Amino acid sequence: MRNIFNILFIVSFSLLPGFLMFSCVELDENNEGAYSELKINLTAAASSGDLEDAVYVGGLQIDDFEIALSDLSVSYLSEAGINAGMDRMESFAFNDQNVKSDGSLKLVEDGKPRSNLLGKENTPNGLYQEVAFHLEKTSSANTSHSLKLEGIFEGKEVMLWTGNEDWLKAKATNTHAYTIYSNSVLTLVFEVEKLFENIEISSAKDGNNDGLIEIGPNNEDGNHTIFLAFEQNLQKALQLRK
Repeated sequence: MRNIFNILFIVSFSLLPGFLMFSCVELDENNEGAYSELKINLTAAASSGDLEDAVYVGGLQIDDFEIALSDLSVSYLSEAGINAGMDRMESFAFNDQNVKSDGSLKLVEDGKPRSNLLGKENTPNGLYQEVAFHLEKTSSANTSHSLKLEGIFEGKEVMLWTGNEDWLKAKATNTHAYTIYSNSVLTLVFEVEKLFENIEISSAKDGNNDGLIEIGPNNEDGNHTIFLAFEQNLQKALQLRK
């Protein structure tokens, strides 16, 4: 007797937004409507394939990368819905008590990527496509930020930060959706190379000559163009892996 349901599927997305088509779907009716433990992690990667290397990009050594967030949720097609022939996406909100929102999570610490458990919940079995969260400001000695990176470029200290409080979404890579039918882990990954896409750190300057190259919304050092490019990269640098 099977104690989990098996999903054999091909997921294809048409060119029409929001339309989802499944073929070759087989579900275990005896386990319909079951739940499984789902953990959501958050980390950063130096490249698309490595979660272990020290984090360098364009000559910038990233020593610290932190983020504050709240309102974690997942979007999915449930087992029960698929079995009923439905293609309506559903949403599951994680308990905010499990999402650290009163301080920053370290994605990189002392130059090394760190993994953070954002939440752990029993969620409906199904096909999981997307994870979303809300950036949230937190205060430190120097800034009120939702995301901050600090590092070294050619011997000079660099700090890049934003107070952005937008929603960010991470979509499943490669397969467009992940099958969740047993205890599983999904990982949100900030790809640092994509965060700095079309950005030349060598052009950043210490405009006020205080020994720190600052790239932020206050434009204190005159690096506003770099700051705008960085903010535009936030969404595309985030992906969802299993």
